[in-house]
Amino acid sequence: IKNEETVYQYIEVKSSKLVKKDLFPVNGYQWSLAQKVFKQGEGNKYFFYVVKDVLSDKPKVTPIKNPIKKWKDGELRAHPVNLEL
Repeated sequence: IKNEETVYQYIEVKSSKLVKKDLFPVNGYQWSLAQKVFKQGEGNKYFFYVVKDVLSDKPKVTPIKNPIKKWKDGELRAHPVNLEL
């Protein structure tokens, strides 16, 4: 955090028209930022909001708080994995 800014939450929104979709793309920047925030001890400020069935009258919104912790604890799958050298 620079220039006396206060960050209350980081929010990434992932959405799909499908009801049953279970894989949502996360780009390298988003995952790296989530890791950085986690390593700073502020992982609870980082959220993915997953929205399914976005075209319906009642889309289903699932917040995923601290995705890196959930991933490390085995509560969240990450697929596929790309290696950067």
